[in-house]
Parts: sequence; structure tokens; C-alpha cells
Amino acid sequence: MFKKKITEQDINKAKKMIESSVAFLCMQQPFFGVLLSTVNISPSVEFETMATNGKSISYNPLFVISLTLAHLHGVLLHEISHMIYFHCSSKRRQGRENHRWNVSADFAINYEIRTMGYELPEKALFDDRFRSIAAEQIYDMLS
Repeated sequence: MFKKKITEQDINKAKKMIESSVAFLCMQQPFFGVLLSTVNISPSVEFETMATNGKSISYNPLFVISLTLAHLHGVLLHEISHMIYFHCSSKRRQGRENHRWNVSADFAINYEIRTMGYELPEKALFDDRFRSIAAEQIYDMLS
């Protein structure tokens, strides 16, 4: 996705954007914002966008600086929602195929984020068929 080498300036700009977004969310959505403020959010070139392992959040600085702040708010809400809903836990996943499970969880979360009035990047997974449906149900629907 990004062919540019990541510079220290990119990392610093992304970090400031994330700090600004977390502060905004602390004011607008205290539950989510406070949770985000307690999570380790760190740069990584292992991912093209942003990801969570259920304990921390990793981001590609080039992805972050390519976003508007409005989209960054939505993406951070997306990642913390994966953590809140335990989408990364093997107990919740219950042996489901990884990619399809992640897609299902994304559809479930993204509908909620848009319902809350937040924006997501254009390529975010969204489908009105999955309105108010749990990730497990969406997973079965995608089989």
C-alpha cells in the first residue's frame, strides 16, 4: 500500500494525530476515549493500516497521516471496539476461520461506529444487511 520509507517526522506526526484523536474521544465518547488512553498504541511497519491483538493497538504511521482526523476517530473507535468485544480472544472466536471472523467482526463494529455518527475510511467494510447483528451471526451469513 505505502511504498514511501517511514521517517521520524511521519512517526511524530502520526503520534500527534493519535494523541489529538484520543483527547477528542475522551471528551466526546468518554467510555471509549478513556479506554483508548490506557492502551498502548504504537507504530509498526508490520501492518498496512491499524490492528489490535486484544491488548494493544499497532498502526502504520503512513496510514495514520493519510487519514482525516474524522476518519482517525472512527478507526480508533473500531480498534478499541475489537478489544471491548473480545474479538481477538480464542474463546470468542471458537475456532472460526481467522479471515472470515475478522471480516465479520469488522462489519459488526463498523455499523455501530457509523450509527454513533463517526466516519470511517472509504474502504471500511460496511453493509446494511448486518445492522445490529453480532459477529457470530454475520460469520454464519458469510459462509
